[in-house]
Amino acid sequence: MSLISSIFTFIVTMVLPIGGLLFILEKDRSILKAFLGGVYTYIIFQIVSILPPFKNMSLSLAALGPVAAVAVPAVLLAVISEVVRFFIYKYFLKPPFSTNDGLALGFGHWSIEAVLTTGLTSLSLMTNFSANAAKIDPTGMALSGLERFFVLPILALLSLLCLYTIKSGRYFGLISAIILHCLVNGGTAVFIIIGTPTWMVISLIGILSCACAYVILHLRKTSVFAEK
Repeated sequence: MSLISSIFTFIVTMVLPIGGLLFILEKDRSILKAFLGGVYTYIIFQIVSILPPFKNMSLSLAALGPVAAVAVPAVLLAVISEVVRFFIYKYFLKPPFSTNDGLALGFGHWSIEAVLTTGLTSLSLMTNFSANAAKIDPTGMALSGLERFFVLPILALLSLLCLYTIKSGRYFGLISAIILHCLVNGGTAVFIIIGTPTWMVISLIGILSCACAYVILHLRKTSVFAEK
């Protein structure tokens, strides 16, 4: 089971991101800049998260309880992430924007996050699996891969919602993205703090992921995203 779960997580967090980038380079370079915009969104977000006041915010809020100490920074950083995504569209990318630009930006964000948070560790384990097999928790490894896989439609929808605001001029999209991201970050943090089993948290993320994929399919049919 350790080998199967490791291969699965390696495919999700290394093969899929790299394969997706190679596909873009080969088939549609017009969305490469949007893909890079997603990468930049993640990098900027990570830089902000280690700067004051976010660096020590959890400690500052510890007196309010563990839920506040974890959930409040998670929610604030979710807001910042969507604002950064919005500015990436507004000042880094250039119109006209297509639906594929939004999906590529979400995929770029997901790819760099998947590789850096899970993929490199998975690669390290796979390069010398015989020596590392005993250290691997098969269930934990599989759940890591599933969590990363489930996050992809969520990030894709967040990117499309921000793009909705850019294309339509209505801030409904950006506000919706902020609310959704806050619910994901804050909700996940609360569930973990109160001791919810990891498999249950991942299952809830999976349900949300399916809902996001459904919304994406319908959002693409709206007049804002209809290809002309």
